[in-house]
Amino acid sequence: MGQKKKLNTTLLRAAALTLIAILAYELIPERSYKLIPHSGNWRNELFQAYSDDQLQAAEWINRDKFHFACKRQEDERPQLCGANMYYGYDLSLGDDLSGYSQLVIKAKFSGDAPRIRLFMRNYNEEYSESDDANSAKYLHLNLQTSEFQAGEVHIGLDEFVVAEWWKEQRTLHRSQLPPEFGNVSTIGFDVSISFFQATEVELEVESMYLIGEWVSKDNWYLGILVFWLLMIPAGVLYQYLSLLNRSKAYTQVITELVTDKAELEQRSQVLQELSQLDKLTGAYNRSGIENSFKRIVSGQNSKLVGLIVIDLDHFKRINDQRGHDVGDQVLKEVVARLHEGIRENDVLGRWGGEEFILLTPNVSEEHVYTIADKLRGRIAEKEFDVDMPLRVTASFGVTIIAQHEDFSLAFKRADQALYTAKAQGRNCVVQAEES
Repeated sequence: MGQKKKLNTTLLRAAALTLIAILAYELIPERSYKLIPHSGNWRNELFQAYSDDQLQAAEWINRDKFHFACKRQEDERPQLCGANMYYGYDLSLGDDLSGYSQLVIKAKFSGDAPRIRLFMRNYNEEYSESDDANSAKYLHLNLQTSEFQAGEVHIGLDEFVVAEWWKEQRTLHRSQLPPEFGNVSTIGFDVSISFFQATEVELEVESMYLIGEWVSKDNWYLGILVFWLLMIPAGVLYQYLSLLNRSKAYTQVITELVTDKAELEQRSQVLQELSQLDKLTGAYNRSGIENSFKRIVSGQNSKLVGLIVIDLDHFKRINDQRGHDVGDQVLKEVVARLHEGIRENDVLGRWGGEEFILLTPNVSEEHVYTIADKLRGRIAEKEFDVDMPLRVTASFGVTIIAQHEDFSLAFKRADQALYTAKAQGRNCVVQAEES
């Protein structure tokens, strides 16, 4: 009875803590990140004219306070009126703003332009290039300049959209088109004085900061739910252990049974893993490759898988001239060399003889070709057989396995590319023609 009373007391305390946690959520302060006035990596710069076809119309009134003005000139050229905040000097190293939900701006605006554009640039290494500022995704929205008269302007980050002109300049997968805020390198304001025929405008941003939740309400309540999902089995386990303590003999029997079961499962798992490995090289065998492919595509989430077929050049000559022991050693060292040059989630297997297969999840056609060429170089530069130095090269056929595509079809395509590489003189990479 004492143990049951202790359990009931624990459950009552847990219920009280749960009620407190539910009520306390509204008391959690918001997280915030000050952008203006700022310190650290952010710096202010005016729009620059990059050719004689443009005219810079902006000038600083107070650079540190992000206060600038523009006056339209009597000129036919487009007139640039705006200023940026840059995060450091490396376009690829931006600031992660994805944990925030709102941008709050307090500013003073004067002039005859009805709207001002607020924009951000987000760098994504999948498609952005560090030497091309325009490759960073352009996110923007238009604000009525009259909004600044009412005090702080609250803007949801979900109001930003990707500019259509930016999307039309690129060939991106639809998964790469939504707004992103994980690596923001630029934030700026732009007034189209030429379009609005505005004569003079002035903007002073007194403050700008981001706000967001430390933890979302859904996650907070999910945490409470998980707590109870753990508490309930913990209570059951407590009762279960209490019963076990009353019968040491029964506990011993259960322990032995559980131990035997765990050992059997472990042995079964080890045997299953060994059955999928090539005994000579330690790479996956055909069965292991096929199972790995099924595992990869089942968790891919609409991304592509690279397939690389590798065949060692003139390997029969090595066996004939140096013996099978040397040939086996070369195969093992080639696998070790390949493993050193691939990612942790890539899958390397021996398809048979001197032929290997590499599966590379989440890559583009250009990336899978680059991977293959890097591996080709790693093999070619390696000196095998220390006693009698030996150089080995390999030919590569590469392709992309499309979503829902049968493995055998992609393999035939890559294998044909491999034969083309052999015909072109070996020690090269050939990209398969996609069907």
